[in-house]
Amino acid sequence: TPTVEASVDSLYLYSVRASDADGDTLVYTVISGPQDMRINPLNGLVAWLPSREDMGAHEIVVGAYDGQLNDTQRFLLTVRTQSFPPKIAAIKGLALDADGSAVLELAALSSDADHSFGELVWSIEKTAGDPVDIRYNAGDTRALFSTSSTFLQAQVRLRVSDPDGNSSERLLRLARRESSDFNGDASVDLS
Repeated sequence: TPTVEASVDSLYLYSVRASDADGDTLVYTVISGPQDMRINPLNGLVAWLPSREDMGAHEIVVGAYDGQLNDTQRFLLTVRTQSFPPKIAAIKGLALDADGSAVLELAALSSDADHSFGELVWSIEKTAGDPVDIRYNAGDTRALFSTSSTFLQAQVRLRVSDPDGNSSERLLRLARRESSDFNGDASVDLS
């Protein structure tokens, strides 16, 4: 069964398998497909390096011939761009102001090689510690945190996903600036 997806600028390989009842030597050919797709005529290895211009669907027909009879295989091969996961920058823990609030600039934290910030989906949730109010709406470029006067610390999970289903996560520690045990170096990359 052929692999039916290929990525731009990544070598596509598929080994055609055929047998001959008489044991005759088979010769393999690409009957139809992209002009620069090649096949080894002796072992049936198909090789192709698709470019951006090749994105989309391609009907591929390969054949095996024993000198008298031939057989073909048809399949649809779809070329897509390579998908890269979004990244969350390494950040130190987030120190809350004296009033127990902080702003986290999400646009400055994220990067994605194949998607704009507006295409990314963020989720932010408290995973441990004292209660914290997190205000973030989809599409916002920043998240707001507020706490009570008795707040000491909390852990928050930041997750960013792109339309291709790739994602990255990072744990972030929140603490008051005056917290004596808060060294600021408190994020963990979960990707």
